[in-house]
Amino acid sequence: MKLISGTLAFLVFFTGYSFSQGDASDKALCTDQTVEKIESRGIKLGMKIEDVLNIFASDEEEKEKLKRNQGGGSVRRHLGYESIMLIPQQKDKDPGGRFEGIGGYTFSFLDEKVSGFSVNYPWTRWKDSTQFAEKVAESLGLPTTDKWTGDRSTLRLTCGDYQISVTTPANSNELSVRNTQEQKIIAEREEKYNEETRKRFKP
Repeated sequence: MKLISGTLAFLVFFTGYSFSQGDASDKALCTDQTVEKIESRGIKLGMKIEDVLNIFASDEEEKEKLKRNQGGGSVRRHLGYESIMLIPQQKDKDPGGRFEGIGGYTFSFLDEKVSGFSVNYPWTRWKDSTQFAEKVAESLGLPTTDKWTGDRSTLRLTCGDYQISVTTPANSNELSVRNTQEQKIIAEREEKYNEETRKRFKP
């Protein structure tokens, strides 16, 4: 089992987006509740770190190892935020395994709960992002792709405070679910933390 901490890749690739067209009925098609029901092989928003590790660890020994190492080196732990990458064991990625077709997950945790995740699918090829998004929308019960925006390589769907993105770069495909308010929350906490440290400062 490999585990890598760091800033979520999809936070680098994707920027915030909100609908600029369409009436209220269009926006109401996809809400926070719609996204909170999304599940990927047992992974969903709001899960505790402990629950996520239970899915990836094959036994108690491995779970304890993950608990010792997960999130190590995160520079934002003092803000209640951390991110980690988890790669399923090979047997789980084989045909019939729980994570068949999945290369790995990247998670963001806010207050020790999953606030966003991205899933990498390196072995499935799509013609473009629309074909990928159509399958995702069908499987997860999301609005049809005419409600998504983007281009051939990336499509995005905004649901309340969440954004769902699918990308189809040259060598991989990725589905990302993130809370668009997360960075604002972290920035506010960081400013509060910095202000407190400034007040305590002594030369």
